[in-house]
Amino acid sequence: MKLSKKQINQLSGILHDIKRAYNYIEREEVKGIAVEVKQGRELGCDYKIINPDCIETCSNTTIFIGLHNKNIGSDIAGLSMGLSKLQSFIESNME
Repeated sequence: MKLSKKQINQLSGILHDIKRAYNYIEREEVKGIAVEVKQGRELGCDYKIINPDCIETCSNTTIFIGLHNKNIGSDIAGLSMGLSKLQSFIESNME
């Protein structure tokens, strides 16, 4: 069953949004994805962030984060596969 032109246009819009997100993540200055962890050293490459503006008003001013590789080892790595599959699907259903 072929998709209608309206459906192809809707999927093409979705593809455009996914490509924008993918291109952003793949920029050279984006080194990884930061994930909050309960304490440092849980992921082997953790960082401690302290917000000095929050010390007197917040109960938790320290956040520990781990840096995940943007291409492997995290769910974000599925973005490139999904992008490729969606693009192939759209191309195979065009008239």
